[in-house]
Amino acid sequence: MIRDTLFVKTSYQVILRTECEDFTGEFVMHCHILEHEDRGMMQNVEIVSPTTAFLRQMATPVKLASSKAEQWFAQLVGAKSANAQEVFASSLCTAKGASVQAFTTR
Repeated sequence: MIRDTLFVKTSYQVILRTECEDFTGEFVMHCHILEHEDRGMMQNVEIVSPTTAFLRQMATPVKLASSKAEQWFAQLVGAKSANAQEVFASSLCTAKGASVQAFTTR
């Protein structure tokens, strides 16, 4: 049986780990007891693609592109030119069997 309610003892912590295969976006996770919710047991959760998650861990200026990661990578894949240098080739986005190569400018 799937439950969305956990009983937690005082000073205990709960770590929630989920796998979201085809959903990206934001939602709110909260306690169903209003008094608890008002005292901080409510938070925004954002689910992003593996590509976006990877880019957010990198330093700027690549980090600046993370909000448009899918479009950014789509433009770079296979577009090797004089001003682009391949840094690494790996599967960054595993959704629906996609394979992405990452490049950087000189």
